[in-house]
Amino acid sequence: MIALDTNVVVRYLVGDDAAHRYGQGGPGFSDLMILSAAERSGAAHLHTFDRRLAQTAGAVLVEHTTGDASR
Repeated sequence: MIALDTNVVVRYLVGDDAAHRYGQGGPGFSDLMILSAAERSGAAHLHTFDRRLAQTAGAVLVEHTTGDASR
């Protein structure tokens, strides 16, 4: 059996950004992992419905509109 330090594995998979941002509070860790992956893939912004995540640099809130959604 191999013992691994979870922090080392997480930082390897998603970089230091997600781990550092999570330590500052705010959005959930899974949301920050998705944001980090989007940034590493070259995305200019991550569009999200999550208001808390949208307050993080690199994320943009998707606003819904009222009206007929069937069109």
